[in-house]
Amino acid sequence: MNERLSRIIRLLGLLTSGHVVNATYLAEALSCGKRTVFRDLRALKSCGYKIYYDEDFGRYRIEVEHSLRQTHITESELIALTASAYTSHLAHSPGVAPDLNQAIAKILRHQRHEVRERVTQLIRAIHPDLCNTDAKATSPKILAAIISSIQNKRCLRVKCVPSSAESSFTTKLSVYQLVARPGQLLIIGRSSFHRQVVRMAIGTITEVTELEESYTVPKAFLCGRTQISRYTFSGDATTSTSARPEIACNQAI
Repeated sequence: MNERLSRIIRLLGLLTSGHVVNATYLAEALSCGKRTVFRDLRALKSCGYKIYYDEDFGRYRIEVEHSLRQTHITESELIALTASAYTSHLAHSPGVAPDLNQAIAKILRHQRHEVRERVTQLIRAIHPDLCNTDAKATSPKILAAIISSIQNKRCLRVKCVPSSAESSFTTKLSVYQLVARPGQLLIIGRSSFHRQVVRMAIGTITEVTELEESYTVPKAFLCGRTQISRYTFSGDATTSTSARPEIACNQAI
């Protein structure tokens, strides 16, 4: 086999492996220089492969269309996925439940009959207590806007009405994390009104508008180093008193 063709096939395998792959990693793995890696990446792009560099994570990614028939999911993996999904009160929100049910149904279609029966029995047996939860009360439109904001890294304009005696306020929000706690959904992000990172109960948000302005997520949030315990309560919107400087001083807003 042609040496370059063999190298490009190995490159394709590395890109789809799920590992963090940058130019240095690829050059070492393929025993070639970075310039050669860049040429091979261009060759793959010219063949129609959608390859891009994810600056947030410092890695190359490739968009590969997968068929559920080609994706082998074991029964234990499917049970873990189903149990985790349906025991979350977020899964029963009007803004999430229909898509979740449809996704699970699509996966089950390609499973053996006995596996479908066992998974269906598990779903029927799960009854999360939705009393006094944000998931039950949250507007599907608000939850969809928050999820879209996280996916696309676009700012939101939100109106918040605290349940306490505090006055309502409107703020531009860069959403960094969506936190599901027992009985409560929270978002953590940079608020222009508070001029710092805050924690806000989704149930206190009454209006939301998606903006075109983009923002950058601080690396501490991308790497999962932040903890919700860092944020102390101050009414329904809570501020961080011990967040890292790069979080509190994010320049997105």
